[in-house]
Amino acid sequence: MTLIKKQLLRMLSLISIIEGVSMSLPMIVALKYEETRVFFSTMMIAAISVGIGLLIRGFVKPQPLKFKSRDAFLYLILSMFTAVFVASLPYFFSGEGYNYIDCWFEAASGWTTTNAYVIPSDDIPLSLAMWKSETCWMGGLVIIFLTISLFQKLGIGGQKSMSYEISGSEGEPVNQRLSHSLRMAVEIYGILTVLEFLMLLPSGNDPYFALLDTFSTVSTSGMVDVSAGGMSRVLTPYTEFVFTVFSFLSSINFIVYFMLLRGKPKAAFRNLEVRIYIVIILVSGLLVSMILAWQDPQHSVLASFGNGFMITVSFASTSGFKTEIIGAWPSFVKTLLMFLCLIGGCGFSTSSGIKVQRLVVLFFIVSRGFLKRIHPHMVKPIVIRNRTVSAERAASITSYTLLFFAFYILSTVLLSLDDLGLETTLAAPWAAITNTGMGFGAINTGFFGIFSHYGRLLLSFVMIAGRLDIYAFMVLFSRSFWDANRVTD
Repeated sequence: MTLIKKQLLRMLSLISIIEGVSMSLPMIVALKYEETRVFFSTMMIAAISVGIGLLIRGFVKPQPLKFKSRDAFLYLILSMFTAVFVASLPYFFSGEGYNYIDCWFEAASGWTTTNAYVIPSDDIPLSLAMWKSETCWMGGLVIIFLTISLFQKLGIGGQKSMSYEISGSEGEPVNQRLSHSLRMAVEIYGILTVLEFLMLLPSGNDPYFALLDTFSTVSTSGMVDVSAGGMSRVLTPYTEFVFTVFSFLSSINFIVYFMLLRGKPKAAFRNLEVRIYIVIILVSGLLVSMILAWQDPQHSVLASFGNGFMITVSFASTSGFKTEIIGAWPSFVKTLLMFLCLIGGCGFSTSSGIKVQRLVVLFFIVSRGFLKRIHPHMVKPIVIRNRTVSAERAASITSYTLLFFAFYILSTVLLSLDDLGLETTLAAPWAAITNTGMGFGAINTGFFGIFSHYGRLLLSFVMIAGRLDIYAFMVLFSRSFWDANRVTD
């Protein structure tokens, strides 16, 4: 076995250990609610996962190694598939009779923070619902890690820029800056988690739901539907407000929090991406609220505005939580919401979608294109806030956007084989690739169990591709990726 493969195996073993340890929480829940079969099966899986991980790390010693881009892509892909595979085992061996494709779908939905589901809410044990919510939380943390570190190294979708803004002073050593940024990201994510949990405790719900909803909303995953054992959450205007606030806070560029922690509030509030994101939410929320108030005058204006801004943040942050059925809402509202989840939240956050920072660059690229048609010989670089966007980054963002839509079209065509109606066929890949987990048509509740096993498996891979920003998934189909002799980097 080559040195690269040994170190990749060692890294993957760490995922197995972390997931095995993380299964302690659903085991505690299983004990509390007397879900005996789930407790023992999960305990066995946790022990095996930790044991295999420790065994590999015992035999494979750490060695200094410089990864090439191809190796980094391979690690990224294998890490996601390993995480999803291990996460699927508690569902499969729970004794509830789930088929493996459904278990894989639930695990993929959790780790990608999509939170769509195929196991009915009244058929999933409370401990497994907690496990899904916990994987959502871990998936949100991992995507921040990847965005700060690996995505920048690979230059995925133009995310290679702005690295020094996150890392701090440009004079610090790279490794020191990176470790400091990752530590700050964990602290910020932890603070948001604790704050939301404390705010949900007095909501009138069982502490179980406070923790369940904290994990899922702070990771912009929405809400995990569960009604087993006669338990159900109570949704009040207060809980909906908390969900909305923390979904929004988690979809903001974490650079803002870094700046605030460094005592630079002026720099934080000058962040162009966040300011544009706030404007998008305010304008869209206002439009949705006015249309809802006009459509249903029986509801108070305050209720219409509350629902309007709540669902706007839900889609814009790609959280996808819902408190009522939105399938009967006006077509204009549904179209606007689809575009909001396409844009997504800010870069360097837990949200998905194209991201606002890419949208800003695309706007300037299109604007420059108009000027070039009027003045063909004009040389005009793309300048945003007195900073020139490199041609390499502009090209990367353009190609990413084209790939995003090409992948969506391909996914839609493949899913159409299930023949479940045009609106559902168009909405499901959209909900999966943006990791919103909720769409329109027959999936307006986030339940994807209407699809065949083929459709569920396809959509699970679409979720993974969307969470990995398409590129990391699509390289699997590149000939040069598998032919080491053709690698030039």
